[in-house]
Amino acid sequence: MNLNKLFLEHSRVNKKLLFVVTNPIQFKGFFRNKLELIDKRIEIYLLIYPYGFFNPDLKKEIKSWTDSLKKKSVIKNAWYLKKYSYQNINENINFNIDFLKTLEKIKLKNFDFIMVSALGHYWEKIIVKYFHKKKIIGYLLSPPSGMDFFNSLSDFFKSIKDKNFFHTKNQYVVKSDNKRIHRINTESKKSKINIFILSFILEKIIIRINLFINLFIIPIYLKLPIIKINRFYDRINFNYFGTNKIVCFNPSLINIIKMAYPNQKIDCYNLLDSKVKNLENNEWAYLLSNNSEKSLEVFYQIIKNLKKLNKISKLYIKQHPSWLSERLGPNFYKKLKEIKIPFKVLKKTENTIYEKYKGIILEPGSSIIEGLTHNPKLKILAIKSSYIDVSGALYQLYKKFTGICWSHDVKNLKKYLKRENNSNFKVIKKFEINELDH
Repeated sequence: MNLNKLFLEHSRVNKKLLFVVTNPIQFKGFFRNKLELIDKRIEIYLLIYPYGFFNPDLKKEIKSWTDSLKKKSVIKNAWYLKKYSYQNINENINFNIDFLKTLEKIKLKNFDFIMVSALGHYWEKIIVKYFHKKKIIGYLLSPPSGMDFFNSLSDFFKSIKDKNFFHTKNQYVVKSDNKRIHRINTESKKSKINIFILSFILEKIIIRINLFINLFIIPIYLKLPIIKINRFYDRINFNYFGTNKIVCFNPSLINIIKMAYPNQKIDCYNLLDSKVKNLENNEWAYLLSNNSEKSLEVFYQIIKNLKKLNKISKLYIKQHPSWLSERLGPNFYKKLKEIKIPFKVLKKTENTIYEKYKGIILEPGSSIIEGLTHNPKLKILAIKSSYIDVSGALYQLYKKFTGICWSHDVKNLKKYLKRENNSNFKVIKKFEINELDH
């Protein structure tokens, strides 16, 4: 079975599908070789917001990918939106002019299906309202980013239940390697001491003007109700209101969706392609998003223990593509040479090809779900020593995964590596395209 039945059955042929993509590098990671499995009679379009495009290499990588998909006739077109900011009136107005033009292009295509991620941007909510007569499907690739606010999974679940923030522990605050990098990662401006109160007032006025434009003027121009901000679901980036159904691609996400949307139709699909064969080797990938010394010490010991077991032949190193961290210093490479393990540094904007590796080493994050999506036999060694950019709630969620190794001494590693992954993908269905009609 392939992806095609999901869109084709019980309806006319040559259907049109639009993916709204707000995190292009994550979308490419999950769907890098999946869109090609969709029947050629289904016209696929992508609407891409430039998240992470402050990195020119990332922008180039995504553009190259979509160009390649167009050349191979996998997609019909990819529309790129501009970036907007509530702190810049000109940027915000230019975005809206471009967005309205793009909205008209979408309208002319008469799409049968529109797939949206969590509606974190006001313009996503406008798309859902404007095309409410179409089939709108929400898709969730990884746990909602708002879990980063919680140091406890039970606090997160109680907050979902009460639709309000609840903390028995202090709210988690995500960190980067340094303040400069953190401003880039969070798209925040450098803090300034406002000597004159006028400067502070002016900044607030600009934000209010942009909010008025985006939430009132644009919807009224399109003859839509004004856009309302949900103070809880928008803040945790888990807003799927207005969608006809929600789909995910890993069973671990089902209960999270059900708890937030108990009356919503929810489907979980398997994206595995039986034609793709996993390589049998002893090569590992180290995926890192920070340079914590504590994490690196655990990593070095893992490599030493894998070498003792003769279970690693080469190491591939890849930093996070959109969450910036400091460059790996000479001491890192010196340490690997002392351990005497061959290694190669991968371009961080390129996707990790999980099918090529025996396993991955990382602090817990969405790469776990992405990796299992492509390779259910993937071995996962999770580092838990120093959570700089991983909240307690996320740590506790991934702790529930049965196929992850958290203790890396030689004895435990040997036992873990012999064990077959108890994949729960067997209990979910293939990504059948016709089922979006139901």
